[in-house]
Amino acid sequence: MALKRIQECILLSYTQQLLDDDDFCLLYDANYTNYPVFDHGQHTRFTLDAVSEEECLSSFLFRQLDIPYLAQVLCLPEKFICPNRTAALTEEALCILPRRFAYPYMMPQFGRSPQELSLIANKMMDEIYETLGHLTDNHRSSIADKS
Repeated sequence: MALKRIQECILLSYTQQLLDDDDFCLLYDANYTNYPVFDHGQHTRFTLDAVSEEECLSSFLFRQLDIPYLAQVLCLPEKFICPNRTAALTEEALCILPRRFAYPYMMPQFGRSPQELSLIANKMMDEIYETLGHLTDNHRSSIADKS
């Protein structure tokens, strides 16, 4: 969590009078964000085994045993690697996708940054569309033919 550490160093330097008022204001403004800063390291990474059946159904809209089956039916790879090399197993990515649409803030459950969660959800959507997108195209053309 680099930003928080930088802010702490700036404050410490100012309290020890290593920075004057102008330098402090300049540095603090340059290292300020309007967005909340989260410590992603304090949460453990997601594993499907750690989730109860009831929580799995209510949080991810699937039963725990259905998620590996769903991955097989959708012909998904074992692992997703995003453009920035963020990696996620298919089971985790299948759980992230419905949660991402329902609850934008879902970090504690997955132990990942919002950026990683968005990348994984987008990669999952792209993969599903590449694999099964032809079905929607066929459906659209059959609707167009009827009208």
